[in-house]
Amino acid sequence: MSASEKIAELENKPDLAQKYRDIRISGSKKQNDTLWNGEYYIQIPQSNLKGHNYITGCSIDQVLGEWWAKMVGLDGHYPQDRVKSALNSLLRYNFRDSFVGVEQKPRKFVSDNDAGMQMICWPNEWDRPASPLFYADEVMSGFEYAAAATMVQMGMLKEGYMVVKAIYDRYDGRRREDLTSAETASWGYSGNPFGDDECGKFYGRAMSVWSLLLASQGFYYNGPEKIIGFDPQWQPADHSSFFTGAEGWGLFEQKRNSKSQSDVITVVWGKLDVAEIRLTVEQGRKAGAFSIETDGKPIAGEITQNQNDVVLKLKKPINISSGQKINILLTLK
Repeated sequence: MSASEKIAELENKPDLAQKYRDIRISGSKKQNDTLWNGEYYIQIPQSNLKGHNYITGCSIDQVLGEWWAKMVGLDGHYPQDRVKSALNSLLRYNFRDSFVGVEQKPRKFVSDNDAGMQMICWPNEWDRPASPLFYADEVMSGFEYAAAATMVQMGMLKEGYMVVKAIYDRYDGRRREDLTSAETASWGYSGNPFGDDECGKFYGRAMSVWSLLLASQGFYYNGPEKIIGFDPQWQPADHSSFFTGAEGWGLFEQKRNSKSQSDVITVVWGKLDVAEIRLTVEQGRKAGAFSIETDGKPIAGEITQNQNDVVLKLKKPINISSGQKINILLTLK
């Protein structure tokens, strides 16, 4: 509904946008009122839906919508304290440092001595449905990456990177031949660091690992409106990361000290149109004087700040191409 609401706004259809907004707000309230069990979000199946449910289970995908909304620049739908509680529940119930004695079915993607996050777990095993979701007992990296990236988005860096390290430890190039599949006569060996075995070798869902980069750098991009932004979660005082735009890619760098913050956007290949730059400053700090320049030439603009979010609107959009940089300096109070 959030995406439909946004599209209706872009298409200048306010009545339709309001319709989707009403559905979104109502649905969000109903879900929060009915699916929250005090720790995490559960499932209440439709009365005519038979089999393959998880009901009171703790599902790895329960806040997937929050992850995706953040990826595409939309607002979340659940209270942040509940999202954090749900993520902590995944760590408490679903993440294991060892799978010794744990039956993985129908497929086994994790060796007994490896760590990983199981798809669905029931804190009270007697609540487990007779016919749960088919892949409930499996471990798939694509789902793990999404959950880990959501943790990073919520400021739970240590926890999110722990989940990712578990995946990287599994796929580090070691040839592992102790994994099986009920769907193939012989799964063969595993361990390729360039293609996680997720629902099949070189399965596309493992590409959700890209969201760890976006979450770690707090990337925001709107090509048509020429807006680019960064809110680094990883080492915001000394940060460097790769970014991509519609027509180019490059490097973002940020450094902070007690008096100022410098940000540099370098285009390594292609080009980048910029009319607005969104940044963040350390909590409690105020951005005072600022400067923007490219190729040694000052760029005129204006600055606004809301809490720790800073917006720099350029007087005229600029286009920078391969080898060029945008240098930004914020004086902090």
